[in-house]
Amino acid sequence: MSLLLALPMLPLAVAAWLARSSRTDLPGAGWIVALVAALPVAVAALAAGERLALPDLLVLGNSALVLDETSRAALLLFGGLWVTAGLLLTRHDDVPGAGAAALLVGLSGAVTLALAEGGPLVYAGLLATGYGLYAVMAGEPGDAWRRAGRTMVVLLVVSDLLVFEVLLSQAAHPAAALGPGLLALVIVAMALRGGVPPAHAWLPPALAAVRPPTAMLLVAVPPGAALFGFLKMFPGGLPEVAAACILLGSAGAVWMLFAGLARSRPRTTLGYALGATAALLLSAASTGAGPGAGLAWLGVALLACCAALPLVALLRPGSARDTAIAVALGVHGLAGGLAALHAAAVLPRWGAWLAPVGALIATLLLTVTARRTPAAAADGTGEGTTRLVFAPLALAAAALGLAWGTRVPGFDALWLAPVAVTLGLVAYRVLPRRRRPHVPRGDLPGPVERGVGVLASALHAACMRDLPRLRDRLIASLLGLWDGEAWSRRILYLDLRLRAWPATSLMLLLFALGAAWLLAA
Repeated sequence: MSLLLALPMLPLAVAAWLARSSRTDLPGAGWIVALVAALPVAVAALAAGERLALPDLLVLGNSALVLDETSRAALLLFGGLWVTAGLLLTRHDDVPGAGAAALLVGLSGAVTLALAEGGPLVYAGLLATGYGLYAVMAGEPGDAWRRAGRTMVVLLVVSDLLVFEVLLSQAAHPAAALGPGLLALVIVAMALRGGVPPAHAWLPPALAAVRPPTAMLLVAVPPGAALFGFLKMFPGGLPEVAAACILLGSAGAVWMLFAGLARSRPRTTLGYALGATAALLLSAASTGAGPGAGLAWLGVALLACCAALPLVALLRPGSARDTAIAVALGVHGLAGGLAALHAAAVLPRWGAWLAPVGALIATLLLTVTARRTPAAAADGTGEGTTRLVFAPLALAAAALGLAWGTRVPGFDALWLAPVAVTLGLVAYRVLPRRRRPHVPRGDLPGPVERGVGVLASALHAACMRDLPRLRDRLIASLLGLWDGEAWSRRILYLDLRLRAWPATSLMLLLFALGAAWLLAA
C-alpha cells in the first residue's frame, strides 16, 4: 500500500485503537499525538514526490493523493502544529483520551487536505479539520469557549455548504468556467472558514478562553485550511475576482487595526493580528499559487509566526524569549511583504499600495501583541518584558543590506518588516494604559446584537399594536362601503380568522417563502 494512502488513515486508526483499548498503561495523550504527527513531518522532509490516483472516488475521476511542493508546505505546517501541541499536552496530566481522539481526527483531516487533489478529497479534508478542531475546543475545561464555539460551528456549516455547491456545479458542468455567483461563493467560503473579517468575531474570545496548545491550533489551522483548500481547488487562482479580494482584504486589515489597538489583553489582540493576516492571505490567494508554490511557503511562514505568539507566554524572560520574538516579527514582516507583492501584481498602479498596507497592519498588530504578552515569570500586569525590541530592526536592516548587494527578487518587499515593527513599537508606547478596552469584546457582535434587538422590539411592537389597529380601521372602512348582510358575514369571518392567526406568524411565513424562493433560484 502506498505511503500516501496510509498517511491520512494512520491518525484515524490510532484514534480508533485509543477509543477501543481497555489498557490502563497506555502512554499519555500528548505523546500519542506527537508521535503520530511526527510521521507527516518526516514524509514531507524526506520522501520523494509521489502521486496516487483514485479514479473511482465519488463522482470525479481526477481525485488523487499528491506529494508536491504545496503538499510539503501543508504537511510541515499541520504536522509541526500537532507535534508542538502534543508536546505541550505532555505537561498536563488531565488530558482525557477523548481529547487525544479529537486531535487525531483533526490531524487526519489536515493530512488529507495537505495531500488532496480533486474536489471530493479536499472537501473531506476540510470537514474533518474543521469539526475535529471544534471537538478539540470542546475538550477545554469550563464553559468560556461555548459562545465562540457555536459561532465557529455556524460559520463552518455555511462554508461547507457553499463549497459543496461549487463542487456540485463543477461535477455537473466540468468544462464550464465558474460564473460570477460561484466565484462569490468560493470567496465567501474561504473568508468564513479562514477567519477573514468580518468572520473573525469568534477568534478573540476563543483565544482568550483556551489553553496554549488549543490556542496555537486555533491561530494557524483555520486560515491554513482555507488557504490550502483554495490552492488545491484553484491552483491558478481566480483572477476574475482578485481585485475584489484585495479590496476586501485591505478593508478588513484596516478594521483589524482600529479594533485590535482598542484591546488590552494579548490573546485578544492576537486574534485581530490573525484576522489581518488572514485578510492578507485572501488577497494573495486569489492571484494563484505562482511558480514553485511560493504562496504556500509564504502562508506557512506567516501562520507559523502567528502560532508562535501563544507559546511565547510559556517562556521565561531572557535572551531565548527575546530572540524568538525578534525572529517571529522579522519573518512575519518579510513574508507579509512578499505576499503583498504577490497580490499587488494584478492591480493597476494607483491601487498597488493596498496590499502592502494590509501586510504592514498585520505585522504591526503582531508586534503590539508580542509587547503585550507577559513572560512566564511576570507579575501578570500585561506589560511585555522583551528587552531586544530593536532586534527585528537589526535583522531587517541586515536583510536589506544583503538584498541591496545581491539584488535578490522581491527586494521591494523588505521595507515592510522594519517599518511595521517600528510602528508597532510606537503604537504600543503611545497607547493609553487601561484595565478595560474602550470597545466591548467582540467589536462586531455587540453593536449588531443591540441593533437587532432594537429592530426586533420595533417590529414586535408594530406587529402587536400598529398592524392590528390598521387592520381594524381597514375592516371598518370596508364594512362602511357595503352594508349587505352576506358581505358583512364574510368580512367578519375573515376578521375572526385573522385574529386567530397573529400577524407575526404571517410575517414568519412570508420570510420562509422568500428564503425558499431564493434557495430555489
